[in-house]
This record gives sequence, C-alpha cells and structure tokens, in this order.
Amino acid sequence: MTALVPTAPINENSDGMDTPIPAEQTVRLETPSESPSVDNGFFQFTGRTAVWKEGWKYVKRSPLLGYGFNADRLLLGTHMHNAVMHSLIQAGFVGAIPFISAGILAWLLFFRIVRRLTLIPNAHKCLVIQCGGVLAFLTMRSFPESTGAFFGVDWLVLALVMLYLQVVNYWNQPIEVNGDHGKRA
Repeated sequence: MTALVPTAPINENSDGMDTPIPAEQTVRLETPSESPSVDNGFFQFTGRTAVWKEGWKYVKRSPLLGYGFNADRLLLGTHMHNAVMHSLIQAGFVGAIPFISAGILAWLLFFRIVRRLTLIPNAHKCLVIQCGGVLAFLTMRSFPESTGAFFGVDWLVLALVMLYLQVVNYWNQPIEVNGDHGKRA
C-alpha cells in the first residue's frame, strides 16, 4: 500500500518570511517493497484492487479453510480492505459462506419486518428503520473495508443489529391458535 510521508512543511522565501508550501509539494508517495505494486488511479480504490488480486491468488491455493487469523497481513504485508475477501483469506469458503449468509439473512429479516411495519409497536418502528440504516452503512462499508469479517467494533454493532432484527421478526410472526392465525401477546 502507499504511505504518505511529510517533507518540509514550510518554505522560507526571499524576504525571510516563512510561507506554507502547497500540499502537493509537502507529501510524497512511498510504496513499500513488500507490498504488491499499486496503481493509485480512481478505479483501483487507492490500491485495494491490487491487494484483492494478490489475495485471490492465496484464496485459490487454500480455498476450503483459508490461512487463519491475520493472514492478510502475514501473507500480503497489508490489510485486505474487503469483508468477503478478508473472510475468504482467513477462513476459506468454510468461513466465508456463513459470513455472507448471515448478511443476507439480516437483510431478509429487515425487509420482512418492513413489509409489516404497521403491525409492530411504535416503540420498535424507529429502531427497525435505524437498524436498516446501520445495516446499509455496514454493508456498503464492507466493500472498501473489512466490516464484520473479524472481531472488531463493526462486528459487535452488526451482531446487535442482527439479534434485534431476529427478535422483532420472531415476535412479529403469526401463530396458530386453534386453527386460527393470531399474533403473540
């Protein structure tokens, strides 16, 4: 990956006054030799696509079980910056499939609850919508970052959102009482 390294922050001009140097002159890019070569164009996500390509080579070598915790840093010398790729390189398909399935399940639960939003108590309506916002944020963040793919703050928030959606969905299900469909009390 690239690192921003500051150079001289001020420039002394001819009359002895210090003037700021423009930002493009105060920072130079360095690429560590142990990281994959990185093209910093817009569509390369600041070098993330190069890391994903390199990581995919490792995933193909151990697709079933992966390489274990922190494998991206140990094998690539950098962070994976993608939740699915991160789970694949650490736990292979054995770990990535449940991870992806949990995300899909969370969205299914959310949409199932939203379909019946008028039937749930008012206290839960706002929380369900907020859970949808948090779920959308963490889902979108999982593309450029490793949201929820390992134990971190994102995973803890995601787990609580998924638990809440499961509880609300469970208590919002109709039940059969003497052949009639009713609701739980």
